[in-house]
Amino acid sequence: MAFEPLAADHGTTIPQDALWVACMGSLVEVCPCLGDARRAATVYQCFTPYEGANSVMGPTAVSYGAATRYLGMLAATRSPWGDAQRHGEDALAMNARMGARPWLAHTQSQYAIMLLARSQLGDGAQAVSLLDEARITARALGMRALEERLTARLEQRPMPCATA
Repeated sequence: MAFEPLAADHGTTIPQDALWVACMGSLVEVCPCLGDARRAATVYQCFTPYEGANSVMGPTAVSYGAATRYLGMLAATRSPWGDAQRHGEDALAMNARMGARPWLAHTQSQYAIMLLARSQLGDGAQAVSLLDEARITARALGMRALEERLTARLEQRPMPCATA
């Protein structure tokens, strides 16, 4: 699997160029799908210097929203709920401030998934609210794949592996 060699060496074989964040972001997206807590911890260490930053990728400077969203996904995969909550709330706030509506919808979905996994008192209701907000935004922005995954999640149908 291509994921293994890239994650195994803490991302050091990935060139430190304009595409590094995009490549690392792809590793982040894979960790929750695989439920790979060990690799999530490795990739988390690579991403911690970017906490609080905006993820700008590629030579054309495409924004992928709050880099903290990635940290939240990785923390949720590893299950330190305090870190996952802190990163998720930071990413929600930053994406909202920036007006990054597509990334806000993804963050709402990912944070809701963390809440459902954590399953503390009140998490379920907050997760449903976040999923519904994300679905409304996805519909408004024409993000059909995300909207379908959110609808499936809200209707309690099995959802294909997707981080948001």
